[in-house]
Parts: sequence; structure tokens; C-alpha cells
Amino acid sequence: MGYWTSFARTGQPAAKGEPEWHAFDATNEPFMLFGDTPQASRHLMPGMYELVRDVVCRRRAEGSQPWNWNFGLASPPVPPKAPAAFSASEGTEPHVVGSLLHHGRAGIPSSGGERDRARRPRLEPRTRCVSSHG
Repeated sequence: MGYWTSFARTGQPAAKGEPEWHAFDATNEPFMLFGDTPQASRHLMPGMYELVRDVVCRRRAEGSQPWNWNFGLASPPVPPKAPAAFSASEGTEPHVVGSLLHHGRAGIPSSGGERDRARRPRLEPRTRCVSSHG
């Protein structure tokens, strides 16, 4: 309870006699695990988003598939890896500029047919993707 009252009072979560709760930074990714006792740790589930990030980047760079159709029997095949022009150094995060999904009537996603695909604006490949998966 000390972390919460300290945070409400000062903006800094701290509890006497408990581990220090470090501010988040992208290098160490610190977090606090609350179990029987609080435990400070780093890198919660490392690599958890790498495959999904790669698939989203490849779909956005290819430009004709909705980036958010990641799973299921109806999902389109993943496009080939982006050309070298879309590669970036390790650690670069994708910059999402919008969805390729075209919404039909009443905000319901369209079926993705040829007519809808022709009306859907093509986004320029602005995402610089890091790819560790083929």
C-alpha cells in the first residue's frame, strides 16, 4: 500500500523497506511485480511483440493488405520481407500513420473486395521495420 500512497502524495512510488520502483526506460524496461512481496525486475516477456511487429511492418510496407489482419483462416498470407530501403537498425520502432482497413457502411469493415481495394488509399511505406523473422 505504501507505493500507492506515496505515489498519490508525491508522484513517486516508494515504500519504506521495499524495493525501489524504477521509472520506465526503453533500455532496461523496469517493472514491479506484485506478488506476496513486491519484486523489482526488468524486461517483462522479452521478444513478445517482435513477430507481430514484423508482420505489421511487412503488411504496411506492401501497401495492399490491412495491417491488422494478423490471424485466422481468412487472414491473407504475410508479404515477403521489405526491400533493404525499408530496413532499419536494431531497436527502431515502427511509426504507424494509419490503418489500411477501409471501413464500409456504419463503420463496419468492408469485405476487402476489389472495388473496396481500389477505393482504399494506399499509404506510402513510411514505416522503417526491424526484421528478425523471415
